[in-house]
Amino acid sequence: QRAGDTEKAASVGAAVVAAEPDGAEADAARGANAARLATVVDLGGRRELAADLRAIAAAAVERHPRDLVLFARMQHAVVTSAKFQGAPALALRASLAQADAWSRVGDLKQVAGAETNVGDVWMHLGRYAEAEEVLRGVLVSGERLGLRVVTALARHNLGFSLARQGRLVE
Repeated sequence: QRAGDTEKAASVGAAVVAAEPDGAEADAARGANAARLATVVDLGGRRELAADLRAIAAAAVERHPRDLVLFARMQHAVVTSAKFQGAPALALRASLAQADAWSRVGDLKQVAGAETNVGDVWMHLGRYAEAEEVLRGVLVSGERLGLRVVTALARHNLGFSLARQGRLVE
């Protein structure tokens, strides 16, 4: 997800779309990779390819309903797409589902990243107290886990949430 890698991700994404996985494990891996790539190419403005990749991921989730990593990655792709579509309710549902799936997997780093999305969506919905609560939790866990980018994003969104509550001094 490095800045400027959209074209490389699009090239890999096109290969994922064309791939014919051999077996259940390969199918689930293709779905998880499609979801990750969908997020990257969506951020880079490649909406049609992102939609194709999300469709692959969604189909894989249906075939592998117990694969929580696949499900979490798919939900992250949905969050990204929903934000671009102006669908905050969908983004909230998907970000909550993503955080829950990562929690069930036991991946605390991914939980913190997903909860950053939860806080961001609450903020965009005007639910600043909810955003503040989630983002303060992310600051604690992100700092404890050494997640500088996650912590920076949480702090950034927390600042907006506090400002919109009239608490600029904090």
